[in-house]
Amino acid sequence: MNKQMRRTVVGLLTCASLTALGAVQVKDQFTMSTGNLEGGGGGQGFAAVWDDQTATPNITVVANSLSNGAYSSRGLVPEGNKVKSPVGAGANLDWTASRQLSTAIDMNSGNTYYFSFLVAGSWANQAVKRGWNIGFSTVANALTSAITIKNGYNVSTLSYAIGGIETGYTTVGGFTSGQTLFIVGKMVTASSGNDNLSFSVYDNTETIPATESWDVLNNTVVSSASLGYFIINGRVNDPSSYYNFDEVRTGSSWDDVTQLPEPGMLLGASVLALAVLRRRG
Repeated sequence: MNKQMRRTVVGLLTCASLTALGAVQVKDQFTMSTGNLEGGGGGQGFAAVWDDQTATPNITVVANSLSNGAYSSRGLVPEGNKVKSPVGAGANLDWTASRQLSTAIDMNSGNTYYFSFLVAGSWANQAVKRGWNIGFSTVANALTSAITIKNGYNVSTLSYAIGGIETGYTTVGGFTSGQTLFIVGKMVTASSGNDNLSFSVYDNTETIPATESWDVLNNTVVSSASLGYFIINGRVNDPSSYYNFDEVRTGSSWDDVTQLPEPGMLLGASVLALAVLRRRG
């Protein structure tokens, strides 16, 4: 076996082994430079750059990542910067940005999709803080048939939303000013359109379990959409209110979106490749 063939075999076997272990499909840690989010790139699993439809002031990328103890409890390390919504100015200010996915989420496929992200916020008066959506939509910069996690206007609870409308399935407790939450979700799709949606919310003091666990379980919705865009959307009002988002991931398993692959797992893939190579050499 010549050198070029050996390199090819090692590469193919390693990739195949890593695929078997699962893989992150979409990731955005906002490693682009600080400034307006519009036109920002980087990450993986996207077909286009960020498209910010918000009128002045824009959605921005600001220095430093969000951090959360639960997020880091299985080895994930925040990198890059974070997104910041416009700041409220005492009147309703709506904001929306989206980014096209390389591969749309097919809600008729029968596949299971996992996702996770960090979110934080700051406000002085909850009665006028307003709220946000983050998730996946059928079209750019609109909540048409979107499936999102939503912090409803002026409340602390979180819920699933379809097309921007809360489903009624909400967390107990919720989102407070100055708090960073790690949110993990799961979408089980079905060709019948009866899809199951689950999610969990972790604060800074918690630890992510090794196996999936859900605060809101099997919220059944009917969706035949193909979700081709990742979207962030919301409204601010309180003069000090704003929201931050960071560390976006999707994958095909709980581990894909909650833990850093164990070094031993990666080493095992390489050892497997080398063992096969030696047997064929």
